[in-house]
Amino acid sequence: MNEYELMMVPHGALASLKLWVEERCEPGDFLSAVLKNDLKEAVGRADPYNMAGLKYIVMFLYNHCPGRCWGSAANFENWTGNANWDWEGLEWNGRFPSPKKQGI
Repeated sequence: MNEYELMMVPHGALASLKLWVEERCEPGDFLSAVLKNDLKEAVGRADPYNMAGLKYIVMFLYNHCPGRCWGSAANFENWTGNANWDWEGLEWNGRFPSPKKQGI
């Protein structure tokens, strides 16, 4: 994911995803639908900014977030209910890009 693509992720979505991955704070309806891989619901709930950034949000999830926290309703539910997660061995690099680096 290059810098341009990263800049296309809406800032609010990026902040919500950070809270989702790091603290398991459930996001709003739009991002919850994205995380559950429910395209119909995500498109129906997206505001214009998130609709324009939907492709980049999914690219961000794929490149920067643990696969176990998104991709299906089951993954979403398991992530919310597993507060004592063992982070070792996850594919996530443990870092979120800084919004300042994005020029936001």
